[in-house]
Amino acid sequence: MAEKGKVGRIRGLPLEPIHRLLKAGIVEYVGDEKKAVELRVGKDAVERTNQIIEKLIKMLGKIAIGIVLNENRKTIKARDIERAFTQIFVKELME
Repeated sequence: MAEKGKVGRIRGLPLEPIHRLLKAGIVEYVGDEKKAVELRVGKDAVERTNQIIEKLIKMLGKIAIGIVLNENRKTIKARDIERAFTQIFVKELME
């Protein structure tokens, strides 16, 4: 049994939720669920999205832990993830 507060080890992210979210984006873009059914998401697109998400999560962790250590703390909090996210995407926009 896992200890309280511990995060279990997961090998990769499940692909089905990624596929579902990509399809939800299509529905939002098209604005009509019936029309969106005609549009598909390829397996390669889901797999590539998975790779990008994993890379993003690792980057968030790397930047967030830098913030945490700089403030002499040991726990990453939601605000650290938000700051890390902002740093990643603001930096990209500024370049």
